[in-house]
Amino acid sequence: MNTPIQRAFKVALGMIIAYSLSLAWGWEKPYWAGLAIAFLSLPTSGDSTNRAILRFGGTLFAAVICVFLANLVEYRWLFFVAIATHVAICQWMMFDHSRWYFWAVAGFTVPLLLMGSDLNSQDIFANLLLRLQETLLGVTVYSVINILIFPVRSAKPFFDNIQQSLTLLSYPKLTETQSEDLTRLIALHATNLDSAEVDNLHIYRHRNLWREIITELVYLAQVKLKKTKELSLSEFEQQRQHLHHLSEILFYKGLFKSPSRINKIAPQAKKNWQYALRQMLKLQTSLWIAICAYIYLPALPDATFIIMLVTGLGIMNSINPLFKPIALLKPCWVGWLVAAVTYLGVLPHCTEAWQMLLTFGSGAFFLAWFFSKPAELLNCFVSLLIFVLGCQIEITQQYDVISTLDLGVMIMVVTAIIWVGFNLIPDATNRTPEQTSKT
Repeated sequence: MNTPIQRAFKVALGMIIAYSLSLAWGWEKPYWAGLAIAFLSLPTSGDSTNRAILRFGGTLFAAVICVFLANLVEYRWLFFVAIATHVAICQWMMFDHSRWYFWAVAGFTVPLLLMGSDLNSQDIFANLLLRLQETLLGVTVYSVINILIFPVRSAKPFFDNIQQSLTLLSYPKLTETQSEDLTRLIALHATNLDSAEVDNLHIYRHRNLWREIITELVYLAQVKLKKTKELSLSEFEQQRQHLHHLSEILFYKGLFKSPSRINKIAPQAKKNWQYALRQMLKLQTSLWIAICAYIYLPALPDATFIIMLVTGLGIMNSINPLFKPIALLKPCWVGWLVAAVTYLGVLPHCTEAWQMLLTFGSGAFFLAWFFSKPAELLNCFVSLLIFVLGCQIEITQQYDVISTLDLGVMIMVVTAIIWVGFNLIPDATNRTPEQTSKT
């Protein structure tokens, strides 16, 4: 794993290079490239490369959808119903899917592009091209940096997580902390495998067998956590040892030394449609509150931006049953504070472009370092999001105290809307390991 300093350095360097190129080429909204880098700052090279592919693919898919929805801008309610339906479909596809990030990006990019164009058809098409350019710039810059500077391969962390899960399954009884660790590890295996496939040819060749191992691991975890019917102690231990032996041989010696097939005892997995529907209702409630605020509260600061933030933050957190909207306040306010100090206190005194970019990169470095713990990865993304938006670096740089205060108001409004939407719909009492946070 990269140290916190190394990871923060890569984030800052990526921001500086992406902004430098975007400004030099005369592209508007360079913060779109910065946001791509913020959400690609993951622990390993495989994680970042895999997410880069999914982000650009999701953006491209969203651009195609926007081409069709742009024809509805003159029909206000039909237009908003179409946006909400698209978000709901993308959110449904996210659940129990290792490549959930593709659908998350496709979901929040559509309202971002359509609402960010002030419902002007010509501006929508211009924004489509610009968004694709900036996203491609951001993912390319950070992918190259991640490969060349302090690279960390994904295969060993993936295998270590598998072994750690098997070790936890060997304990006669799990403590509450160990149960949470097992739930977290099991939920991440499928996504980690996607990342490991990107930078390890051996794992890619045998990915189907690895997926079977993960399926059996999830089932054993459900048994251990009493989320499904129990197995006899001998059946449970026999399957655990079989998976332990098979994963070690497969990782260290190759498929030719392992059985051609695995002993399968897990039933066929099914989508937990009740949980998925409940989370969809939560986000739809939040989204429609934001839409009504946009329509009926014209004095609200930048209501279109509120719709975009509610959709983006809501859809990214909807797959996490432990998500609490109040938890957004810490990273949002830390990001806002750093952005306010940078934007109002330091940037106005920068007389050269390199001074401005170095100051901006320093702020990004601080936030990536401040939220460097693995458990705070989402906080890092959110704080960088607010910081990038708050610094407002453009081709023609302007400074306005009101815009900074408006961003603070929007943080409070967005958090309140998500809190209301996510709390109106009650949670179920039982959760399965796959439903923990993948973010």
